[in-house]
Amino acid sequence: MKTAKNVNIPPDLAIALQSRDGAFDLFGNMKPSCQVEYSDWVASAVKPKTRQKRIASVLKKTAEWGARHPEKKASPKKVSTLKRDIHPMPPFVRKALAANGLMEKYKARPPYQRNDYIGWINRAARDETKQKRLNQMLDELKHGGVYMKMVWKTSKPVSL
Repeated sequence: MKTAKNVNIPPDLAIALQSRDGAFDLFGNMKPSCQVEYSDWVASAVKPKTRQKRIASVLKKTAEWGARHPEKKASPKKVSTLKRDIHPMPPFVRKALAANGLMEKYKARPPYQRNDYIGWINRAARDETKQKRLNQMLDELKHGGVYMKMVWKTSKPVSL
């Protein structure tokens, strides 16, 4: 994917930036040299865990840059009040949601739930545990009314 200034950025970084309101626009308003530096830094990560940490760092640095340059912000949108670290969605989770037709149900969940699910899945040290947690999330999305094995009711009806 390319920014407005024609800089190539890794797909997972682009997805993470697009998942945060205004972050992709802010990143695109940075100097091209900064965009290239951050993009290359993320792309050079060998281990997936390192890459995810770098993406989280770029998201944080983009937000900090935006706070220092309010004139560069895109049109005002609802700003998330989420205080937790933001966890970008790994490709294997995206594929599983798409394969099971659950992406819309996932997106209908509040941002804190989506973030908690991804963080919880990613914190697992073993691949088997990640898969088990992913399966639980998929099952909860499929059946609805449950979040992390707790009863959950949406405040507004979800139309899918």
